This record gives sequence, structure tokens and C-alpha cells, in this order.
Amino acid sequence: MAPQPPVRTHVTIGGEFGGKRNHRGLDLFALRGMPVHASFFGRVLEVGFSDTYGHYVIVKHRSLRKVKRKTLYGHLDTVTTKVGRYVNSNSTIGGAGDSGEATGVHLHFGTYENERAVDPLTWITL
Repeated sequence: MAPQPPVRTHVTIGGEFGGKRNHRGLDLFALRGMPVHASFFGRVLEVGFSDTYGHYVIVKHRSLRKVKRKTLYGHLDTVTTKVGRYVNSNSTIGGAGDSGEATGVHLHFGTYENERAVDPLTWITL
């Protein structure tokens, strides 16, 4: 199954990848508590809280041609998954929020290849 957007209804992009701020992800505006889904199949690697991302989930995905891939879902209001759980694009992993350093309710969606941030729009289509 092709990767899916983590927020499924009326997606509006806030902060884009890169730019002057060297933004390491994509900000997707959402309503508080709106379900956040894993973008595609993987295993929950980490669930936690940081000053920057607030409540977050990191999912590790199957390597593709020796490229280790992960996704980060940040600023969550709620987390509904646990470390070690297998998830797919139908799995709700949390609810959108504004925890951490957020300037409003949204989802910070980060994609990583071999620990390096890459533009999420190379993985998903909105």
C-alpha cells in the first residue's frame, strides 16, 4: 500500500520543509484531537515528550534498498499507541494538538532516511 497522509481531511500545509528556518518536516494544520494515522506500515519505535515536539511518536519502517526509514509525528494532544506495536496506514496513533513548541494546533510530520531529514512530500501526496 502506498504511503498515506497522516491527517486525512482537508489538509492545509503550514510550515514547509527546509527554508530559512531549516524546518525538518511538514506542518499540517488540523483540529484538536483529529486522528493522526501512521503514514504506512511499520513498528512504533518511540513514544515520548520533548520540549520541541511535545508528545510525539516515531515509527520505524521497513528498509528499502539499505535505506533505513522513520516517520515522526509531533505536537500530539494524545498518544494512542505503544512502543513495539505494529501499525499501518489505517492505524490511529494519536490526536493532533499543540504540545511542545507549537504556534497552534497542527501535526509536525517528519520523514527520515538513514537518520537524515528528507522532504515528506517525496513520500506522500496530499
